Amino acid sequence: MSHTNPKQVDLVVQNYFGCKAPLFEWTKQADELIKWLWSRTYLLEGMPGFRGTAKTIIRGVATRWTSHYLAYCRLLELQGALHILANDPRIYLSGNEESHAKTRSMVPIIQNGLFWHSLTRIKQHLEPLAITANMTQSNACRLDQVLITFRRLFQSFSELDSPDEDMIKTAVLRSLQMHWDKADQDVFLAAAILNPFLKCCPFRALPLVFAPAAVHTLLERLWNRFYPSHEAPATFYNEVSQYLRETGDYINLSSTKQAIEKAAAAEHFTSLPHMSYPSARHPQTASDCLAHLGLFSPNFATGWVTTH
Repeated sequence: MSHTNPKQVDLVVQNYFGCKAPLFEWTKQADELIKWLWSRTYLLEGMPGFRGTAKTIIRGVATRWTSHYLAYCRLLELQGALHILANDPRIYLSGNEESHAKTRSMVPIIQNGLFWHSLTRIKQHLEPLAITANMTQSNACRLDQVLITFRRLFQSFSELDSPDEDMIKTAVLRSLQMHWDKADQDVFLAAAILNPFLKCCPFRALPLVFAPAAVHTLLERLWNRFYPSHEAPATFYNEVSQYLRETGDYINLSSTKQAIEKAAAAEHFTSLPHMSYPSARHPQTASDCLAHLGLFSPNFATGWVTTH
């Protein structure tokens, strides 16, 4: 996540497919099946269950891994209709012996339950990667969203428990860990903590690491980076503590969050709400540190989130 853009996800995907897990042998059959279906659109248009769908068969593009994800999703959606196709003698009505031989080689794939089961598992692997890529390519994506999204991605692959997924699990987790080790972790952690809807909740498993004193140290370290010519105010520690506990100057934070959540629900927003802070050119309080981090989208912050 050193640059927190979709290219980082692309690198993880390269490690995913690069592990050469036996499960990926099924993707070759899926690609062959999709290629064959493209050559049979004249049959598909008249088949029950296929009317109006023949042109929606998606073919993956070598340079766009997300196109393969979408292609496999569409193929899985058409599984029932393909079973009908495989049992219809009309698939042999045209073509030469070579094309008939290709058709005969495709029918067993369509009728193979293990093929569809394996393709479903691969789709389930690619789905969180595709979601992560889609989120992080948005200019509106925030650093706290990047952290939470990659955390969910790590958790998703950590939960793989099938022996034939061990290579996949190891490759992806190792890749994610490598990118996290190269990232400027302070900025990501602070962005999550300074989102009032998150604070330290994502880090409950590490209560000592994210105790108020540790959070203060983290934010003061960032203050010195953001404002090297302005010393952190003497009230900085107290203000950080008030923010975490929603006391003092932050006593109304809870009611403000409730109002924002209610407004977001009324607009049918499904993403986590976000509270904006005014920017300050001349920092005086901890809120100025909130403002500075709140201005960052992952793409804008590339210069900050790489390891210095």
